[in-house]
Amino acid sequence: RPAITSGTSKLDDADIINPSETSRIGDVAARCYGVIAGSRHLAGLFRAFNPAVRVIWTGTYIHSVASARPNAERGRILAWAPSDPFGYPVELALMQTLVARLSPSAEVEFRVYGVSPARHDDMHKLWEGRLSHVRLRLMPPMPYKEFVASLAEVAVGLQPVCEDHEYSLGKSFGKALAYLAADVAVVASNNIDHPLFFEEGVNGRLLLNEPTVWAQACDQLLSRNQERQALVLQARKDFLARLTTDKSAQLMSDLLHRARL
Repeated sequence: RPAITSGTSKLDDADIINPSETSRIGDVAARCYGVIAGSRHLAGLFRAFNPAVRVIWTGTYIHSVASARPNAERGRILAWAPSDPFGYPVELALMQTLVARLSPSAEVEFRVYGVSPARHDDMHKLWEGRLSHVRLRLMPPMPYKEFVASLAEVAVGLQPVCEDHEYSLGKSFGKALAYLAADVAVVASNNIDHPLFFEEGVNGRLLLNEPTVWAQACDQLLSRNQERQALVLQARKDFLARLTTDKSAQLMSDLLHRARL
């Protein structure tokens, strides 16, 4: 559109819902040739300012971990990998109840990522009384490649997104990308764009945000190695076809070429 000079503008996650940013973001979006959104939810918000919105999912450039063992050979390690668990209080509450409802005989290591050493005590206090049969392991923030490599030991990765937390609804596939690259079996919330990629019982578990249901699914996956492996094998095929940076670039190409005309 002639009212704006050539170039691109980028914003992160759900910045558009920030009242102090909405007007500015809307003004920029309205003067753009088009908008690329990472999910249906964000696309709907941006259409209020510009009807030319295209959904292109975030992809990853890491496709695998060379040292990863087959998922079926991994220990009973369950992981939740947010960038900052304190920033997702609704999801954290879901994880707390889920872990408390795991089978008492599970003997699970539960990893929470994104916890700096300075906040270990804060995080441990949040789990007091919930971990009698689960060993909590706190993982620090780390470079992306190191983070993905650390997941190569994990059997099941949790990708909760709760409707009650508006900021979370602005997410795309987030840490699910790292799980997929590391051949981790994914348990995801049945919302945002997850059901457009995950198919329940085929390439992952796609569940309503009910802690007991999540606990049962985790117990089952941790106990059934071959079932996990089958999910991972199908998920890898779908991941390479749909959630890599190469795929994102292909989808962006047409829009960018048309914007030059």
